[in-house]
Amino acid sequence: MENKGTSPFYAHLTLMQTHRSWKGDKQRPIDPATVKLPAWYPDTPMTRKDWALGLESAQTSDRDIGDIVARLKKEGLYDNTIIVITADHGEEFLDHGGRLHYSSRAYQEMLHVPLLLRVPGAKKVPLSHAPFSHLHLAPTILHAMGMEAPPEFAGRSYWAEGQISGEWESAISESVGQCTNPMEASKRMHGRVLAVQDRRYKLILDCDRHFEELFDLEGDPRELRAVPVEQNKAERARLLGVALQHLSRRSGGVSREWAIRARLHEIGLEWKHSKMDSKPLAS
Repeated sequence: MENKGTSPFYAHLTLMQTHRSWKGDKQRPIDPATVKLPAWYPDTPMTRKDWALGLESAQTSDRDIGDIVARLKKEGLYDNTIIVITADHGEEFLDHGGRLHYSSRAYQEMLHVPLLLRVPGAKKVPLSHAPFSHLHLAPTILHAMGMEAPPEFAGRSYWAEGQISGEWESAISESVGQCTNPMEASKRMHGRVLAVQDRRYKLILDCDRHFEELFDLEGDPRELRAVPVEQNKAERARLLGVALQHLSRRSGGVSREWAIRARLHEIGLEWKHSKMDSKPLAS
């Protein structure tokens, strides 16, 4: 930060503490005997120690965010900097029989992540519990900065709504069916998994396995009992309409340059995670 001068800057900081393996928090250890385990977890000394380590690791992330804010204030940048705190995915802890974060899952433990947006000069509004899609995050941030989003962006700005009440209708989430590692192209060749949700209902359309599930998040927050197909037809039809609108949407045109850049970046990621020896290709 000290070398940026007066030029505008963008910094993307990824905090990895809540990823496995958890390192814990030596400054503020948590007694495993005091933690509250999920109801479906076996209550053993090992699971209690593991859960305490996870909570401690989250504490260190909180402390790092505090250090970042303190540094911005020290450098005189805080009052002129937009701060966004969010996550790219959640984590499953046997909620539906799985672990970690397979990208083909579309349940709430994978999709429900924090989102805090702090904009200098903007008035504080009550925290919204309406679902919000990351699809709209970049256009919203640009709008808050007084800039228009490029036509290639699929989402739209919700900055105006966010300043009033945080009210919007639905959120879209997408993944690839049966994908266990998105870094490998061969594992991204299955059908789409699309989730559409509002405050109460969520519809999952699994095009890979050819089935759909409707959940009442108010009556069944853990998504253990899908609503029978003959019930809640109005809610199902409404969310299907949102999904159809999303799938049929036409953007302002895809830039050929950006498409090539995206593909080159994709190839770079695949190469980075490849086990192939690069020496023969470099000779």
